[in-house]
Amino acid sequence: MITLTLAALALILLVAFLVKELWRPANYPPGPRWLPIVGNTPLIRRMASQHGGLLANVFDKLSESYQSSVIGLKLGRERVVVGLGYDEVKGHSLQRAFQGPPWLPIVGNTPYIRKLARQYGGQHKVFELLGKTYRSDVIGLKLGRENMAVALNYPATTSATLDLALMMMIVHPDVQDKVHREIDSQLEPNAIPHYDDRLKLPYVEAFLLEVQRFFSIVPVNGPRRAVADCTLGGYRVPKDTTVLMGLRNVHMDPDHWGDPEVFRPERFLNEQRQIVNTERLLPFGQGKRRCLGETLARSCLFTFFVGVMKRFCLVGTDEASEDGTSMAPSLTLKPGITLSAKPYHVVFQPRKRT
Repeated sequence: MITLTLAALALILLVAFLVKELWRPANYPPGPRWLPIVGNTPLIRRMASQHGGLLANVFDKLSESYQSSVIGLKLGRERVVVGLGYDEVKGHSLQRAFQGPPWLPIVGNTPYIRKLARQYGGQHKVFELLGKTYRSDVIGLKLGRENMAVALNYPATTSATLDLALMMMIVHPDVQDKVHREIDSQLEPNAIPHYDDRLKLPYVEAFLLEVQRFFSIVPVNGPRRAVADCTLGGYRVPKDTTVLMGLRNVHMDPDHWGDPEVFRPERFLNEQRQIVNTERLLPFGQGKRRCLGETLARSCLFTFFVGVMKRFCLVGTDEASEDGTSMAPSLTLKPGITLSAKPYHVVFQPRKRT
C-alpha cells in the first residue's frame, strides 16, 4: 500500500513537473514547442549546424516559419524572446522593463575571470548558442558593471571590423580607388589621420558604415532581462525573460535598404555627399545599454583605416595555404559571438602620391 502511494505521488509530481516545463505563457510569441529541461536547445543547435553555425540564420528561418518578427523560445529552462525587426529593436531599447542587467557570457579561461565567476555566480549560458562557441571557454557572469563587457569586447569587434574593411578593399578595387582619391585630395601627404577628418572624407565614412551594415559582426545584440511583465511586438514577455535583438535582420531588411545583399557605400551619401540613412544602422546597439565604447571604437576604426589606406594599396594573391586551402577573401565569416573574416592573403604595396 505504501509503495503504491509513493508511486502515485511520484507520478503526480512527474506530471506537475512536465506541465510546468511545457507550459507556454499566455500570448507568448510564436515559436517551436520545447522539451522538458532542455527546451529548444537541441533544435537550435541542429538548425545552427545546418546554417553555417550562425544563430542569426536560425532566427531568420524561425521568423519565416512562424511569420513573425518576434520569436518565443526556451533554452534550457530559461525563457528567451527574440526581436527581429527595427520596430522591435527600437521598442526594446525604449522600454525600461528591458533594462535589467543581463547574464553575460565571457569567452575566456583566465584566473581573473574564474575569480569573478566564483564571486558573482553562474546562470544558464544563453550565448553558448551564438555560433560555434566552446562550452569549456564560456563562463556565465552576472556583471554589475557593464564596463567589464565593453573592455573585453571592444578590441575584438574593432579589429574584426578593420580586418573586414581591409578585405573589402581587395574584393572591390573600384571602391579602393575612390577611397584613395578622396584621401589624396583632402589630406596633406604627411598629415596624421584624426577622427575629425571624417568631415572631409564622407566616402570613407560611408564605406566604413557599409562594412558594419553588410557584415553585422555582432548579429544578435543582448542579452537583456525583463524586470517586469511587458510587451514586445504585441506579445507578452514575462518578467525575468531573457531578450535578444537580431541586429543583422535590421541591417539586411530589404523593405528599408532595397538591395541589402549588395555592398554599396553610396547608400549612406546624399547628392551633397553628406552622411544620411543611418537611423537603422545599429552596430553598437541602441538605448541606455548602447555600447559604452562606441565613440572610441569609431575613432580607432576610422584613424587606423585611413592611416593604412593613405600609405598602401591592397592587392589579393592567388596563393593557397600549405594544406591547399584557398586564401582568397571570402564573404562567408567565421561564426562566433563576434563574427570575423576567414584568413586571407593580402599584399600591402606602398603608394607613391603625386
